[in-house]
Amino acid sequence: MIVGRILEARNIQETAAEEAFRAAINELADTQRIAARIRAHELLGRHLLKKGNTRAGDEELDKARRLSHQAPLFSSSAISANNENDEASKLN
Repeated sequence: MIVGRILEARNIQETAAEEAFRAAINELADTQRIAARIRAHELLGRHLLKKGNTRAGDEELDKARRLSHQAPLFSSSAISANNENDEASKLN
């Protein structure tokens, strides 16, 4: 995602920027990293909108929105490192 943002900042028409955003989406596709997946779709969507490709940009932003509806399901069952430490201290 960072590579895409750098390339986009240098030249909005840079095709490698779009490729970098898509590579990030592909890399994260099979993971539970929902927030990162949302961010990758948002970055690609906004990039496409900036280039004038509104249909594809809106589709990516819709994917990000759909993923955001899944986020509470995953985050509510996840235990943060701080919570884990708090629980361990209660046991001692």
